[in-house]
Amino acid sequence: MRYFDWSNSEKIIARQAYDRAYERECAKMLKKVQEMLSIMEDPKEIWKIDDYIGKKRRDMDSKYDLDIQCSL
Repeated sequence: MRYFDWSNSEKIIARQAYDRAYERECAKMLKKVQEMLSIMEDPKEIWKIDDYIGKKRRDMDSKYDLDIQCSL
């Protein structure tokens, strides 16, 4: 992210939007994992969940890279 000279109130709004988006995506992931578990018949399929979580972690690490310091 390029450097912007944001006011503290802009930083707070950006942080709140970031946190809400991250929370929504985590909730969506949780729902998917619960769904995968509910239909799982073979215990060895647990590694599919590990693969899914690993891929999502990499995606989210690159997607959610916000470094905004603000006073709340």
